[in-house]
Amino acid sequence: MKFLTLFQSLRNILSHLKKRKPSRKSSDTPLDWKKSELVGICVGHSRFGDLGAVSFDKAVNEWSYNVSVAEGIRKTLQHAGIESIVYKNYGSNSYSGAMGFLKGKLRDDKATLAVELHFNSYNTKVRGSETWYRQGYEHSKKLASFLQDSVIESYGSTDRGIKPAHRYDNGYGFLNNPDIPAALCEPFFGDNKEDYLLFSTPEELGKTLANGIKNFLLNKHTSNQSARKDNAVE
Repeated sequence: MKFLTLFQSLRNILSHLKKRKPSRKSSDTPLDWKKSELVGICVGHSRFGDLGAVSFDKAVNEWSYNVSVAEGIRKTLQHAGIESIVYKNYGSNSYSGAMGFLKGKLRDDKATLAVELHFNSYNTKVRGSETWYRQGYEHSKKLASFLQDSVIESYGSTDRGIKPAHRYDNGYGFLNNPDIPAALCEPFFGDNKEDYLLFSTPEELGKTLANGIKNFLLNKHTSNQSARKDNAVE
């Protein structure tokens, strides 16, 4: 009798555990959630005839520097099992045309988030890191926060914070994408010697930004998993 009671108890425990075991088809399993993401890595100033700002010594332009940053991001994400595509030709010589082209590519490729890479230039004296998002887009604000935190933690640079872009602000055309989280990275001022030398290895900056992206995605899927558990009916 005691054996039958013990056997029944074990069956009940196993049955309960089986019900709670996540499905292998769930998008939040350790392997599968990564397969659901595609990161769009967009190199700023990729329209025809536009190379952006230049470094303090005029040796490096914004576009070529960020091509190397993009490659650092791509390799780091690939190592983590996260797919990405680098966009370094926007297919137009006007800003509006370039943004229309880029958004079409992101949509066709089914990108799930996008970052655009830049560096700042002003008066040779200003320094610091900032990340932009579109005002009112909370998912983009969160992405910007993770990217900014990763840069500040890695480099200890002056924290200029995350900034909301409004219509007519620089970069608004890229950030005004309601379909996916989008953030614009301005990690340093290239015309400031100290700032540029701090960020003089673009591949390392790429790794740092990739870590911010990974942290954002992990938070996203962890939050989704927790929400499903909270709403689950036993």
